[in-house]
Amino acid sequence: MSADTEELSLSFDDIDGPITLPVLEDRVEQIVQENLVYRDVFRSYDATNIASNVVQIPVPNDNGAYPKIVDEGAEFPRSHEEYELKEMDFSKFGFEVPLTMEAVEDSRIDLTQDQVDRQARQMAEDINARAFEYATGPVDRVSDGSSDGTMTYEDMLAGREALVSESYNPDLLIADVEAFHDLSASDNFLEATDQQSSMRRDGFDGRIMGMYIIEDDSGLDLGNGGPGALMVDTDLFGYEGERTPVTTEEYEEQRTQTDVYRIFARMGWLVTDPDAGVVIDG
Repeated sequence: MSADTEELSLSFDDIDGPITLPVLEDRVEQIVQENLVYRDVFRSYDATNIASNVVQIPVPNDNGAYPKIVDEGAEFPRSHEEYELKEMDFSKFGFEVPLTMEAVEDSRIDLTQDQVDRQARQMAEDINARAFEYATGPVDRVSDGSSDGTMTYEDMLAGREALVSESYNPDLLIADVEAFHDLSASDNFLEATDQQSSMRRDGFDGRIMGMYIIEDDSGLDLGNGGPGALMVDTDLFGYEGERTPVTTEEYEEQRTQTDVYRIFARMGWLVTDPDAGVVIDG
């Protein structure tokens, strides 16, 4: 199933009424709501009450006046911030799982649960992959200039410098498996402080250079074939909008003696300030 899940089709002639066996609902919603990693770079935006597939979000142009020294008797400078409207649209993700009469009567619910778990995890991965595309598409790529195929401490500093020099405050670092392993093996990176040394024992749980660090094992190509990492100031980078929350519907097809579970959600992403993030190439 791709991230561009097409509109779910259903003939209402097949529906005879709701079913009363919600054995899967809680489990499905729990799995699909797992953020994985790339959704973490976005702030949440509640679009559930907006009657449109597109929402406009005002983004400041950052050209307002700044406070100044005011001479005695002089007028105060006035600030009038101008905003640009950027659009976020939404995609629907979802799947259906049939539960036959035989599966119910022969107590094969566990097999169906396993199928639903796998489909729900795939849906979570599809949503994460779409967030990855939005997060990495508009940002600049940086490195220390060596292009040696290894993620080094110098590469990390190059990424941080690109953000901090523009007054951003990076607070989240996502490293793919190759980059994560390079950094784990780097004494310069891990042993610079007591905190960094302890991170080797703790599996990188914690913070480094003021940032949370997360390993991405999704297999998405963050580094263009080599090790890669995404560094972001999450306070300014962008939004993840929820148009329709994860929803489970259940209905019965009597002519085939099948109970069907449908799970779907409508999500959208918008990068409001691409300069607030960089992709670091090893």
